[in-house]
Amino acid sequence: ATFTYEYGQILSLLTGILFFLVLKKKGLLKGALVALTFIAIPLIYQYINVIDLKMHQISFRTDITPGSVFRQAIDFATLEHSLRLFGYFVVHPFFPSLAILKFTSRVVIGELRGDEVDIFIVASILVFAAWGIITFLGTRALARGTNKSLKYFSLFILFVFLGYFGLIVFGRLNMRPGFGVITTSTYYVYYPLCYLMILTLILLGHAIASDSFMKFKFARLMRGTLTFGLPVIIALSLINISKINTSFVKADSTFRNIVAKIERFVDEHPNTKLSFDLEHGEGIMQGHGIPISTVLFRKYEDNFKPDYVVMVTQTSDVNFIPAAFYRKYYNLADDKAIVPTLIKTGTLYHIYKHEWAYVAVQQNDGPFLPTRGHYSYMPYSPSLEELEQKMIPAMIEKRRKDIIDGIYLSNFSVVIDPIEKNYRGFTIVRSLDLFYATPKIEGKFEIERLKSRDYSVIYESASLEEVKSFIDFHVLNATLKKK
Repeated sequence: ATFTYEYGQILSLLTGILFFLVLKKKGLLKGALVALTFIAIPLIYQYINVIDLKMHQISFRTDITPGSVFRQAIDFATLEHSLRLFGYFVVHPFFPSLAILKFTSRVVIGELRGDEVDIFIVASILVFAAWGIITFLGTRALARGTNKSLKYFSLFILFVFLGYFGLIVFGRLNMRPGFGVITTSTYYVYYPLCYLMILTLILLGHAIASDSFMKFKFARLMRGTLTFGLPVIIALSLINISKINTSFVKADSTFRNIVAKIERFVDEHPNTKLSFDLEHGEGIMQGHGIPISTVLFRKYEDNFKPDYVVMVTQTSDVNFIPAAFYRKYYNLADDKAIVPTLIKTGTLYHIYKHEWAYVAVQQNDGPFLPTRGHYSYMPYSPSLEELEQKMIPAMIEKRRKDIIDGIYLSNFSVVIDPIEKNYRGFTIVRSLDLFYATPKIEGKFEIERLKSRDYSVIYESASLEEVKSFIDFHVLNATLKKK
């Protein structure tokens, strides 16, 4: 887990401590060795991470620092984010009939509707109340019990739960304000929900074993509530899952059909080499500036000596054109590549090989198409080493200065989340993972005005702290000019 997800480092530490507490009675040395084995895992990870950071220092940007996390942690927003997140993965699962479901480019499971109620909410309230009582009775029985190993395990699960909870609040919600981060990326709640279910089962077992559940005054009512209420909640949840799957299949059917046709072709021609025409064709999707065709069919790609050129039409038909015919039709020499070849990816820039040069294109500018014309901040060089070590860092710095001067604005989503209405005279909003700031005195923030650059100053960054630093610099500069 440490090497697949950062929180695995914390899990390794907690696991080491748990084994030490359990094994120390059998031998202090044995317990310490097992604990150190687990504790060494995150240390190895961090060592590899430091090496990786040095190797790829120009391919990423650090927009979150320990200082910025601490400053945001002591803000009132921490309490708001904690309550909303707790409600999302504790209360929300009990009320599937009130769930807001959408499907755009990804599944969106919104917070509960507050303006509509239905008859199913009665079952949800009763089951939620029963869960609360079971949690209380089980916690009391566990505290009074004598099984230390089970107590240690329960505390371990609790700390894992709280740790992951804190990671989301302090590291994500506080640093990327806007609850849409969670509702559009619901995998954030899988782990805490799983740990909560484990804790619930442990507490239910203790409540039953200690007879506190059976002695409870309304035990029979609770059993009836769970017997009839849980199936209702499960059935409603299954209906919601079916709706999500139906929406996904419907929205993704065209793309899936295109992929299926290409898969059938390569199955029938196992040794074939393909080149995907992104300039004259339509329908090949891209994500983060990388064509999906490259992601799925990389091992079949050969832009210099392909057997066929794949072209997707506007009607989603897939044509496999012999390369010789394609070159003749588009008057393309035999020694020229059909399309530029993606050779390296990065957080800010992707690097393509095009004719004699290596070309770096910003991720948010999409795949590199020579006939497109203008690309913003696009360095190129015949030397890959020069491009990576000198030209890209210089272009990143130029882009940063243009952002500070308010003369650069990258592509943005139409989904806008308000962040701060008035930060030192600026309105700050968020769109996906980018933050934008415009002067508050110039009126309400509007998408069309942003597109037409109808503001005297526009600041943009992937970091809220950096946007605020741009504003701080702007205010300081304006103050000095007045003096």
